[in-house]
Amino acid sequence: MRLVILFMLFLPMSVSQAARVTVQSIADVAVYPQFSAAAEVLALNDSEVSAEVSGVVIRVAAQVGDRLAKGDLLVELDAFVYEQAIIQTRAAISMVEARIELAEYQLKQARKLNLQRNVSEALLVQRQTELASLKAELRSQQSALALAEFNLGKTKIVAPFSGVVVKRLAQLGSQINPGMAVVRLVAPGSAEVSARIHALDAEAIVATKALNLEVDGRRLPLTLRAISPVVDVVQRTQEVRLRFATTVAAVGSSGRLVWQHPYAHLPADLLVRRGGALGVFVAEQGQARFVALPSAQEGRSVRANSLPADTQLIVEGRFALQPDDVIELE
Repeated sequence: MRLVILFMLFLPMSVSQAARVTVQSIADVAVYPQFSAAAEVLALNDSEVSAEVSGVVIRVAAQVGDRLAKGDLLVELDAFVYEQAIIQTRAAISMVEARIELAEYQLKQARKLNLQRNVSEALLVQRQTELASLKAELRSQQSALALAEFNLGKTKIVAPFSGVVVKRLAQLGSQINPGMAVVRLVAPGSAEVSARIHALDAEAIVATKALNLEVDGRRLPLTLRAISPVVDVVQRTQEVRLRFATTVAAVGSSGRLVWQHPYAHLPADLLVRRGGALGVFVAEQGQARFVALPSAQEGRSVRANSLPADTQLIVEGRFALQPDDVIELE
């Protein structure tokens, strides 16, 4: 009797002893999870327009809420000093031109006398040098005139791009110095979306065909413009920039960037832990093979990139299984 029992222990597991399980293919159970990240709508052109010259504000032409075209007047400064600089420089140019005319006459006479041996070579060279010096002075004064005219033009501060005035910083009668902002101008039409995603999600963002911004109860379609190659060393995130495909949200809006993962994932409830690893059981030739998924996390779906779509996953009966158990399909 004892020999019979020992013999039965070493017999292969019979069909009646096989674990009864239910299987489904990965294609049947796969999910395409949806992810999201905080996002905000930014304007590419958002500038505090500054003065380039100093002066007293005599006119503020733009008010908060005004829509302006490129080149429209924002603020005008008192131009008296710059107008006088132009008058003075033009007068100086006239004086230099008169001296040049005289110098050219004197040089002409010196050359004639030099041919007659009535003046020295030194005097001739002196006349040539005087004329060259005056011409250089003329160029300097002409440059000063161009600068004075440039400065005069900058007393009228204009919009560098089309946009909306969101803040008025200049006041009538106030003294403005170079670099001081006079208005804040925002171009709503240049809006785009900024969001920070985990570095591991970058591949999915590039591959997905459905990117949307959820804001104010609406879902607005987006297209990917760029992913920053710089990864935040602390949070392990990367910035993504996206353009609006159709409707543009208001600059300054906050919402959620939403995208659907383009690759098949296994539901979290199919995962089991064996030998310290998370994975799934698959049915192969009447046995349960455990496949560890290194990227799997408790309670989260996991990408099934290492398994073909027709792989038969053990769905029912998986919790009682051990690797290489004999199974019977129900």
